[in-house]
Amino acid sequence: MLRGGSRDKLGKALAKWFHANDIPGRKADCPYFRSAIKLAQECGQGVHIPTGKELDGKFLDMNYEDMEAHMAKFKDDWKEYGVTVMCDSWTERWLLMRLG
Repeated sequence: MLRGGSRDKLGKALAKWFHANDIPGRKADCPYFRSAIKLAQECGQGVHIPTGKELDGKFLDMNYEDMEAHMAKFKDDWKEYGVTVMCDSWTERWLLMRLG
């Protein structure tokens, strides 16, 4: 249960971070963001916030491996049904380097 004013303090801090990084507030509705915040609440104090290097390094690699495992379930069907891999320009260079 949140103590008086805690929700406003959290909202203000998140709004500052979102706006300082040009992230639209509607991105807070992203299920990945919401589950990360909920997990942070469950973890409580003492769990260190990941660094940018970790986010762009080992955690990115871990998410990539998860996606590879997920896609492996469908690869057998590609021969029969075909496949189209699509990505946006922001991730395209990274994805092409990984697939390369």
